[in-house]
Amino acid sequence: MRRFALLALSATIATFLLIVLGGVVRTMGAGLACPDWPLCHGALIPPLEGLVLVEYGHRLVASIVGVLALAVVVAAWRRGAYRAHSALAAVLVAVQIVLGGLTVRTELTPAFVVAHLGTAMAFFAALVSLTARAWLHDVRPVRTACARLLAIAAVAVFGLILLGGTVSATAAGLACPDWPLCYGQLAPTLSGRTGIHVAHRLAAAAVGLLILLSAACAHRLRPARPDLQAGTAVAVGLLVLQVLLGALNVEYRLAPGVVVSHLATAAALFGLLVLLAVMASHSAPVPVPSGSAPAGDALRARRLLAYVALTKPRIIVLLLITALASMLIAAPGTVSPWIILFTLAGGAASAGAANAINQVLDRDIDAMMART
Repeated sequence: MRRFALLALSATIATFLLIVLGGVVRTMGAGLACPDWPLCHGALIPPLEGLVLVEYGHRLVASIVGVLALAVVVAAWRRGAYRAHSALAAVLVAVQIVLGGLTVRTELTPAFVVAHLGTAMAFFAALVSLTARAWLHDVRPVRTACARLLAIAAVAVFGLILLGGTVSATAAGLACPDWPLCYGQLAPTLSGRTGIHVAHRLAAAAVGLLILLSAACAHRLRPARPDLQAGTAVAVGLLVLQVLLGALNVEYRLAPGVVVSHLATAAALFGLLVLLAVMASHSAPVPVPSGSAPAGDALRARRLLAYVALTKPRIIVLLLITALASMLIAAPGTVSPWIILFTLAGGAASAGAANAINQVLDRDIDAMMART
């Protein structure tokens, strides 16, 4: 089962990379660099230069994902486990292939572009769920309110991603030239592209509230479920990052690096919520005493998230917000998006390491405090 879980994990990671690469294709305008399908300029391997290389690379990675998905389906049916999940993944792959061809043949019709994105995200969710269930196969399933809330949040993020794809496909990304207001108003005229853009912002606010409620629900389960507490804290961090990237999309006039980062963060947040929903629907494993048999895969996965909790991710989010605000105030509209990305990533790593070391050094006095 562990080998099957690793195979499913490989397919999941490859699918995430494919989604991000699809965003690169979109932002670079390479969607029609190969004007025909399934060939490219009438050849199996066209001249790999310029935008053709980007689009052809996307198709090549999609082929690899298809092979991995087929391997997952075959392994699931041979093992006699998770056949429904694997069959769903196979159907979604077939639909995605058809939509990919239609997207090219209809010259990027918005409806097909959004459907293509939605099917990719649904396939990604199916693989995340399959991987998590395979990894937790030895843990007892259980119904919890937090699991239902996390599932609702995941579905809401999926809808938000579709709405974001509509914003991109209809060229409504800059329909509101300012942020967080729109033309200096809280409620501008909701028509045409402006209405689509504002709807995306309002939906993002509602989704953010759902994620915060999920984090609060997981927080109430401590100390029994430190894995859920850490996971939802990371989800809140990704939510804050996503909001900041949305603002930077307006500030930097849809700079490709920011747009792709916005899509990648949305996919990561969606996948994390699906993962947490599956984890919350399984009971916490009994801790293994010192000197006993090695812990199972499920316990190791939860311990990994406990290490994430050790870095105090919620505090890190506050530090990153102040760092980003300082950069934007000091040089509004002139700071490179890559400088912002690397600064925030380095700051998160440094702060997380400092928090973890602090907790290790203070473990003796923390043990005497009621709060800790």
